[in-house]
Amino acid sequence: MDVTDECSHATASLMSERIEEFPFPVMSSSSTSTAAPAPAPATTRGPLDSVSSLNNLKFPACEEIDKMVAQAMLELSPQDRERALEELHGVVEVDTEDPSFISSCLDDLDNCLATTKANTAYAEAERMSHAYVSNNRFRMMFLRSVRYVPQDAAERMINFFEYKKELFGRDKMVQDLTFEDLHPDDRPTMEGGYIQVSPIKDQVGRPIIFFFEKVKQQYTQQAENAIRSQFYTYMSVLEESEEAQKTGVVIIVYAVDCQGSTNSYGSRLRKSLPLRFGSIHFCLNDEREYERITRPMGSLDSNARSRYRPHFGSRKECEDKMSAFGIPKGILPIAEDGTILTEDHSAWVNRRRQMEEQRYQQLQRRNGGNNGRKRVDSPPPSSDNDSTGMPPNGLRPTPGDILFGRGRKVRDHAGNARFLNLVDHYMAKYELAGRVDKACIAEIIVRMIKDAGCRFLKKDEQELWGEVADSEARKKVAHAFRNRRKLHGYGN
Repeated sequence: MDVTDECSHATASLMSERIEEFPFPVMSSSSTSTAAPAPAPATTRGPLDSVSSLNNLKFPACEEIDKMVAQAMLELSPQDRERALEELHGVVEVDTEDPSFISSCLDDLDNCLATTKANTAYAEAERMSHAYVSNNRFRMMFLRSVRYVPQDAAERMINFFEYKKELFGRDKMVQDLTFEDLHPDDRPTMEGGYIQVSPIKDQVGRPIIFFFEKVKQQYTQQAENAIRSQFYTYMSVLEESEEAQKTGVVIIVYAVDCQGSTNSYGSRLRKSLPLRFGSIHFCLNDEREYERITRPMGSLDSNARSRYRPHFGSRKECEDKMSAFGIPKGILPIAEDGTILTEDHSAWVNRRRQMEEQRYQQLQRRNGGNNGRKRVDSPPPSSDNDSTGMPPNGLRPTPGDILFGRGRKVRDHAGNARFLNLVDHYMAKYELAGRVDKACIAEIIVRMIKDAGCRFLKKDEQELWGEVADSEARKKVAHAFRNRRKLHGYGN
């Protein structure tokens, strides 16, 4: 058994236990699941189906698809080509944001929007809530998604509000989307697990998002159902993680043992959301199904097309091949009989709904409360933040938070004490683990703590508390394990 296989084993073992101090979603062999459906009849597509005009295309042969990817690479500049290959294989460095450079980018973005916003949904949203659309933290999402090119960020912001209005209605343009904003016909697609956010990230900490074609065929009535589900999920991931905005996400489209075409509804989404794709992987039965990825590839520019990779074979064979791109083996929530497991996904949805309810209650208190359940126009998450995501007065630690620093006050903090108890509980497993397993264990502990609503906080140069990136939180977990080895009798 190699280290990645052991990592999968360690992950399943860890997540099957429950720690009193940090309640967290549990993955077990009896996971709630969605049975693999029989091939569904063709669904009725709505007006937003962007691929209907491609139905009569003659698909190129397998070799021609390889040429498409190779040609896409050749069309990139040497610098972009190197970056695409690094991100594809999970070799990513988080962008360092110089304050003066960011300030200049934000000013340029303002100028670009001023010259292009006339008669757009963006201008309409600005009239509805200037605070929402002009918030720096919100705008930084778009700048990061296009590598700080203001003109591209402006175009994407305008597209964002046009598409958001079309999908969710005018009233939702200047509100953070919630699960409750999904259409009733979207719920089966979402709750059934068509799109799932993995609880485990890739080797550099990027979120991994699954798309299961079987679930889509079973539950999706209209193209809009899948599109709204994607829009909501992508924005949820980005709102929760500044690191994901900088490093991008990894997409896995799983269509093994799934009949019919693998339609893409994502072309317009890619041009509208503040999202950066690190890599996009298609899992199919064999090379005879190569044509199923030509539809989504056909609408891409060279940079996006260069990040597509097909994988053929069984679930295990596809996972083995994806491991070469920094994706842990055993990560797909699929049982041996092909059943799509949904327990982790249900835990994610429940956590999101709880967060959204807490945010709603905070807005109600801020606005004096009301007797009904009418939504209040809200700024983007942490809208009091500046472009770095730090509120003017810093964050206020809660008893459950894990604090960085030295001294008795930090050491005796309740969250730190519970954190060390958690480290002690898993010390034996950590000591037996290999390098990859140790990284997985650290990631799982960070997820446990965050899923319990707690944070990793560190003081900045102004002595203000701020939440650290997931990568720094994982380093603190690893450091805690190293520091407590002697206490457990493992030597120096």
